[in-house]
Amino acid sequence: MNTIIKLQKTLEKEEEEIINEKLEEIHTAIDYFDEIIKAKEPNRAILEALIDTVWINHDKSVRFDLKPDIKSLIL
Repeated sequence: MNTIIKLQKTLEKEEEEIINEKLEEIHTAIDYFDEIIKAKEPNRAILEALIDTVWINHDKSVRFDLKPDIKSLIL
């Protein structure tokens, strides 16, 4: 019985650590995007890290597909 309680406490502690790590990653991503939004001029390296595909339609409208991996922006 003691072993089960210890394992449960260990599991809860590890889950809490994982949640804290994820929250830290989210805060870092938000800070990074905030810097991008506040920039006066776009930086080529930042744009390459953000944009996956640029679509130019027949009516000359432009659409950007963003990269789904935020971790690449944080690192």
